[in-house]
Amino acid sequence: MEPHRGILISRIPVDGAGGLIFALGMVAIGLMAMPEIRLLALISLAGGAALAPILVRMHH
Repeated sequence: MEPHRGILISRIPVDGAGGLIFALGMVAIGLMAMPEIRLLALISLAGGAALAPILVRMHH
């Protein structure tokens, strides 16, 4: 059986700005679909932003 000749998701490039836009869009859709996890997402984002400078300094 041959694969179809349509769009294959494995062939769509997701590096650079396009990947960032895609990732942010998927997060936004997820948060709209599940509003009960918004607080958890906000806390996770704040924790990641607080730890990022420490991790960058540790690895340079």
